[in-house]
Amino acid sequence: MKLNLNYKDMSVLSYIHRRELPSVPGIYYEDYEMANYPNLSKLTSYSNDRIYLLVSRFVPYEEDQSDCPGYNYVVYGATSKVFINPYIILNNRPGFDEFRRSYLKLGFTNCERSPFAKELLRLGEFNLL
Repeated sequence: MKLNLNYKDMSVLSYIHRRELPSVPGIYYEDYEMANYPNLSKLTSYSNDRIYLLVSRFVPYEEDQSDCPGYNYVVYGATSKVFINPYIILNNRPGFDEFRRSYLKLGFTNCERSPFAKELLRLGEFNLL
């Protein structure tokens, strides 16, 4: 599976180059439904909230200029693992709300400072460099 992420800042590119990264979208139940995600019954209890899932381990392999408005760079990558069965729902995990407010909006910048970062690495079985 190929994925791409858009970034505004070049400094992010040097940090993420060739590392496994967590892909954690925060979207609504209807969006998962429109994308035909399997096992949606596991997500219905969150149907009124933004649902945060650990979807995959994203492995960047190429960067380029972005043509997406508001972003300067695009990073292309593949997945080394996709978490669908079972889903890894992050919403109610201890420490996630603080992690979400502090780091998801900033693109994981300095997220190693968060105690939840260790939990995210454990959940995703990430290989550390």
